[in-house]
Amino acid sequence: RTELYLQSLGMCLVKMNDNENAYVCLDEALRMKTLDCGNDADDDLAEIQRHLGIVWMRKKRFDESLKCFEAALKIKLQIPYCSESEKDHKNLINCLDGALEAVSEVFGTQHLKYARLLHQKGNFHGTKKEHTLAIEAYVETLRIYKGEHGDSHLSVANTLFNLGVSLNAKGSPEKAIRCFAKALRITKARLGDDHLDVADTYEQVAESNKLLLRYNDATSYYEKALNVRKQATGASDLKSAAIMHELGKIHSHEGLWENAERAFKESVRIRTVHLGQDDHLVAESMYNLGLVYKSRSDSAKALKYLEGSLRTIKSKLPSADTQLADNFHSLGGVHSSLGNIDKSVFCYDKAVQIYTEIYGKQNGNVASSLAGKGETLRSDEQYQEALSCFSECLDIRKTVDGPTPAEESGNVMSQMGEIYSQLGDSTNASLSFASALTAYRLIFGTKHQTVADVLQKMSAHFVKVGEFERGYSCVKETLSLQQELLGEDDTRTADSHYCMGTILYEWNNYAEASKCFEKARDIHKEKHGETHLSVANSNFFLGCISERKGDYDSAVQCLQDSLSGRRAHLDEMDHAIADNLARLGHVYYKQSEWDSAVTAFSDCLKIQEATRGTDTGSQVNVADALFDLGTALVKALDTQRSMQLFTDALKEYQRHLDNPKDVKIAKCHSSIGEIYEKTNELSKAVNALEMASVIYENHVGTDPPEKEIRASKKIDAYSGQAETLFRLATAKDRLGEEVIALKQYRKAMRLYKSLFGRDNLHVAKILNRLANMKGRAGSVDKAMVLFDESLRIRMLHLGNNHEDVAETLFGMGIVFEKRRDYGAAMKAYSDCLRIRSSKFGSDSMEVAQVVVNIGVVRGNKGDFSGALKSWNKALSIYRKHGLGDDDALVATVLGHQRLANQLKKRGRNKN
Repeated sequence: RTELYLQSLGMCLVKMNDNENAYVCLDEALRMKTLDCGNDADDDLAEIQRHLGIVWMRKKRFDESLKCFEAALKIKLQIPYCSESEKDHKNLINCLDGALEAVSEVFGTQHLKYARLLHQKGNFHGTKKEHTLAIEAYVETLRIYKGEHGDSHLSVANTLFNLGVSLNAKGSPEKAIRCFAKALRITKARLGDDHLDVADTYEQVAESNKLLLRYNDATSYYEKALNVRKQATGASDLKSAAIMHELGKIHSHEGLWENAERAFKESVRIRTVHLGQDDHLVAESMYNLGLVYKSRSDSAKALKYLEGSLRTIKSKLPSADTQLADNFHSLGGVHSSLGNIDKSVFCYDKAVQIYTEIYGKQNGNVASSLAGKGETLRSDEQYQEALSCFSECLDIRKTVDGPTPAEESGNVMSQMGEIYSQLGDSTNASLSFASALTAYRLIFGTKHQTVADVLQKMSAHFVKVGEFERGYSCVKETLSLQQELLGEDDTRTADSHYCMGTILYEWNNYAEASKCFEKARDIHKEKHGETHLSVANSNFFLGCISERKGDYDSAVQCLQDSLSGRRAHLDEMDHAIADNLARLGHVYYKQSEWDSAVTAFSDCLKIQEATRGTDTGSQVNVADALFDLGTALVKALDTQRSMQLFTDALKEYQRHLDNPKDVKIAKCHSSIGEIYEKTNELSKAVNALEMASVIYENHVGTDPPEKEIRASKKIDAYSGQAETLFRLATAKDRLGEEVIALKQYRKAMRLYKSLFGRDNLHVAKILNRLANMKGRAGSVDKAMVLFDESLRIRMLHLGNNHEDVAETLFGMGIVFEKRRDYGAAMKAYSDCLRIRSSKFGSDSMEVAQVVVNIGVVRGNKGDFSGALKSWNKALSIYRKHGLGDDDALVATVLGHQRLANQLKKRGRNKN
C-alpha cells in the first residue's frame, strides 16, 4: 500500500514539475517494488521507471534518463498485450518518445540506437493501425540506417519491409511494391534466395498485387513464397496454410475452381495437423472449400464441407453469431441446388432468425437471406411465394437505406426483375430493372460497374423476350461502360460482346456477330482456359455462323469444341448440349456425312425426350428433334423410318403450336412430300408439297420483290419455300407436267438467288435439274450451258471430288452422248466414276449407274468388247445388291448385252 501511494504521488509530482520530490517518491517506490517482485514483468514497475526517466531528462541527466526508459521498455515488452488498451498503448509510445529524446541528447538523432527505437515505435503504431505515424517513423529510421550502413544492409531491408506493410495497410500498394522490391534485393544478396525472410517479402508483394486487383501477379508471388517455405520448412507450417488459404480465395475470385479446391484442401490439411479438426481456422478453410464446390455446382461436396464447418462453428460459437448465420445462408443455396427445397428454406429461415436476433428485423443480412429464400422458392415454381420474399426483402431495404437508395436496394430490385422475367411478366420485369438502374445511377453515377451489370441483365431480358432493339441499346451502353471501366480483356466485357453477338446473330449480321463472339471467346480462353463454359458458348455461335457461311469444316471444329466444353460443365441431359448436337447434325448433313448426322440427331432426340416437360417449348423441342433426325434418315435411305418421324413431328407441331400455319408445319409437309416423291407416290407428294407451299406463301407472299427478300429477316421461311418449290417442280417433272415444273424451278431459283446470291449451291442444284429437262427435250446446247454453270458453282464451293460434282458430270456425259461427242462423254463419265468410287465404294449402285453409261459410250464407238466388259461389271454390282433378272435395271443391261453381241457377231460375219 505504501509503495502504491509513493508511486501515485511521484507520478502526480512529475505532472506538477516538482522533480526533486517526484524523484524521492519514485526512487523509494522503485526500491520497494523491486524487493517485492524483482524484475518481473509488472507494468507498475515499468511506469515507475518511465516517470523516473522523465525526471532525469528534466535534470539533463540524459544517461540516467535513457537507462530508465530502456528498463521501462524492456519490462513493457515482456507483458502480453502490453499495448492493447488505448491507455497502455499511449504509455508505451510515451516511453519510446522519452527514450528517443534521451538518445538524441546522448548520442544524437543519427545514432543506430535512435534508429532502433524509432523502428520499434513504427511497429507499435502499425499494430494500432496508426499507419501514417508508422510510415513517418519507418522513413526516418530508413534514412538513419542508410547513412550508417549504406543501402545494402539487412536493417535497411527490414525497415523497407515494414514500411511496405504499412503502405499496403494505408492503401498505397504501388509504393509498397517498390519498397518490397528493394528489400527483396538486399535480403536475397545477404541471406540467399531460400531464406524465410524472402518468403515473407514475396507474401507481402502478393498482398500488394491483390490490393491492385492484379490476381495473376498475386498468385505468382504467393506461389514463390510457398516454394521458399517448402525449401526451408516443407511448406507444412501454419504460415504456409494461411498462404494456401489466400491462394484459394484468389482462385475462387478468378473462377479457377480446381486450383481453389487444391489450395483450400491443403490449407485444411495443414491447419488440422497443427490445430486439430475442431479449430475455427480449420472451419474457415472448410467453409471456403464448400463455397468452391458450390460455385462448381458440385453440391454434394459443398454440402459436406459446409456442414463440417457448421458443426465446428456451432460447438465453438454462441447460438447467435454471424458466422453461424453466414453458414446457414450458404447451406441454403446448396440445398436449393440439390433440390432439397424444404432444407434450403429451413437454412434461410435459420439465417434470418439468427440475423434478426443479432441485428433486429430491419437489417441487410436479413434481407439477403430472404432474397436467397425467394430464389429457392422460384426454383420450385412457387413464384408468388418467391415474390412475397422479395417484396419483404425490398421493404426492409427501403427502411435500411432510407430516402436515398443504397446498393442493396438496387440488388433486390434487380433480382425481382429476374423473377418477373422468368414469369414472363415483361412489363414488371422492365420496371424492376429500370428501378434498379435508376438507383444505381443515383448511387454511383452513370459510369460505374454496377450500372453496367444491371444493363447487362436488362439486355439479356430483352433478348429473351425478342425485343432486340431495346436489348441492343442496353448492351451497347453496357459494352461501352465495360471497356472504359474494366478494359477490353475483362470477362464482363467478354459477356457484353457475347450478348451483342447474340443480337447481331438474330439480325443475320453474321460478320459483326462473329467478331463479337471471337472477342468473347478469346478473353474467356485467356482467363479461364479452353474448356470454360463461356468459351464453349461462344464457340457454339461461331460454329453456327461458319455453317451459315458454308465453311463446314470450321463449323464442325467450333461445334465439337463447344460440345466438349459444355459436357465438361453441364449435365449430359442439359438442353445446351442438345442444341449443340442438333447444330452438329445439321453441319454433318450439309457435308453429306449422313451417319454422323443420324448419330448427332439421335443423341439430341434422346435428351429432348428425356427432359420433355408439359410446357409448349419442351414439346416443340421434341418435335424439332424428330424432324431433324428424319431429314438425316432420308439421306441415309431409311425412308420408312424417316416418314414415321416426320409424321410424328407434324402431329406434335399441330398439337402444340398456336398457329396452324407455322413454318415448322410447312417444313414437315414439304419433307413428307419429298419422301412420297422418292417412293414414286407422286400424287401424294404433290398434295403434301402444295400444302407446304400454301403455308409458306402465308409468310412470304406469292411473288415478293427481290429487294424485299434481301431486306427480310425471314430467311428460314423464304429458303423453306424455295426448297418446297424445288421438290414440287421435281414431282411435276416426273408426272410429265414440264411447263409447271419449269415455272416452279425458276421461282425457286429466284428465291435462292435473292437470298444467297447467284453462286450458291442451291442455284447449282436447280441449274442441274433444268439442264436435265433441256437435255431430255433435245435442247442439248442449252442443257450444256446450264450444266457448265452448275459445275462451275459446285466446284467453287465443293472442290473437284464431291458427289454433287459427280452428279453434274454424269448429266454432262449424257448430253455429250446425245451430241455424239463420245470422247467428251467418256471423260465426263470417267471423272464421275472416280468420284463415286471414292465416295460410295466400287461396288455401289451409284458406280453401277456410271459403268452402264460408259458401256453405252464404248458400244456407240464400236468397242463392243469394252462395252460388254463394263456391263458385266455393272451386272456384278447389281447381283451383289440382290437385283434379279426381272429388275428394270438388270433387264436394261441384259438388253444392251444382247444387242452388243449381235452387232459384234455381224461385224465378224462381214469380215
